Amino acid sequence: MALAILFGFLAALGFGSGAIFARLGLQRLSPKVGVFVSVCTSFLFTSVLVLLFHTADVLSLTPIAFLWFFFFALITFPLARLFNYSAINLAGASRSTPMLAVSPVFATVIAMITLGERPNLLIGLGILVTAWRSWPRRYMAPAALSPKRPWRITTSHPWFLPPSPCCSVP
Repeated sequence: MALAILFGFLAALGFGSGAIFARLGLQRLSPKVGVFVSVCTSFLFTSVLVLLFHTADVLSLTPIAFLWFFFFALITFPLARLFNYSAINLAGASRSTPMLAVSPVFATVIAMITLGERPNLLIGLGILVTAWRSWPRRYMAPAALSPKRPWRITTSHPWFLPPSPCCSVP
């Protein structure tokens, strides 16, 4: 279990730093070209590692498994990455990356519908914790309200309201 948690943190570190590298690369490229370069590089690097360490496993896959991997690769790499890179290009890595925190919600719902999975309490809490990170980002004010900072958190959300006088301690 500890190794799984470590791998989860390493994956988060990888995706987080990937957004920064994407932002740096998108300063000179369009999102479409950035996705093409990223997908080709990822494919070559991963293919070499998989064939080097797991050739027998690849050869033992059924045709239907290749079909599912094809659909996964089609949706995840070109489409989702294009949307992600476009968001990073438009809003920056620090503003667009937190929205990826809602992906566990989509993954859970799709797994429940297509695979018949039933999440338990621990999975539900994990979804809440990861999706909760992106919640305050929804309450950002436009630059017109704060000329010195392009974006600022508004005080219109209940979390930012002062305590009620009836509940305050004198």
